[in-house]
This record gives sequence, structure tokens and C-alpha cells, in this order.
Amino acid sequence: MNRGRPDDVAAYVAAVVSGRLGRPVSADEPLLDQPGFDSLAIVAVVDRIERELDLELEPELLVPETFTTAGTLAAAVEHSLTASPAAAGTREGG
Repeated sequence: MNRGRPDDVAAYVAAVVSGRLGRPVSADEPLLDQPGFDSLAIVAVVDRIERELDLELEPELLVPETFTTAGTLAAAVEHSLTASPAAAGTREGG
């Protein structure tokens, strides 16, 4: 499903993370210490965001600091959306 750019990237990312954890998550809540937010959860969250928004997070953004909070992840998504606005629809295999 390609939803395009969400109106509120932070709310969208919080919803994706909340869906993965099965409970609401605020933008500033620490994620890496949350039960269930492990490497598999991170991969699932990134995969969903990339598929739904038809973008690819830049490799240099795939570091632990990006996943500190839903807000830091939203900032990385926003950066990726802004850095290559013409990239929508150009991902290989997407």
C-alpha cells in the first residue's frame, strides 16, 4: 500500500511503532528499552514505513540513535522524504 507522504509524519511513525508494540507510544518515549522493541521490531517498523511511503531510509540513518524515540525516527523519515522528494515510486522492487 502506498499512502504517499502523510500529513503528520510524527503521528504516522508513532502509529506504526504503537501498532508494533501493541500500545500507544508518545513521540518522546524511549523505545530501545521497551519490551518487544528489539532488532526484529525495528526491521518490521522500517519495512512498513518504507513500503507504505515508498521510500528508502538512507543507510546512514539506520543507527541506534534513530530509534531512540518515535520522534527521532520520525525526524529520520522526514529527512528521507525531504532529501529525495522525487524518489517516490523509484525504489527497486517496490
